[in-house]
Amino acid sequence: MEYGTPGALPHCVRGAEGSTGLSDAEQVRFLRIAIRSLMETVACLHLVKRREYVENVEELRAAYKESETLFAQLQAFRTSIEGDSSVQEDTAQYDDGTPF
Repeated sequence: MEYGTPGALPHCVRGAEGSTGLSDAEQVRFLRIAIRSLMETVACLHLVKRREYVENVEELRAAYKESETLFAQLQAFRTSIEGDSSVQEDTAQYDDGTPF
């Protein structure tokens, strides 16, 4: 495999080269790809478990739990730049300008 040809680049390198300097629309597209890649990784975790490739399933459980957190973060980020929705709290109204 020669790395001089675009088709030979590892998947992670191709993903990383498209992750910076993007417009909102391009960033949303990249995040959708990242989410799909994460789902593929979780599917591989299930295969590893089902085919009994590892004895210690605690490592798989830890990876699965981390994938849930990462999925939520990716979804929230995508949603925040995709449209009118944003990740922020409503502004609190105070009479004298102090919160307490």
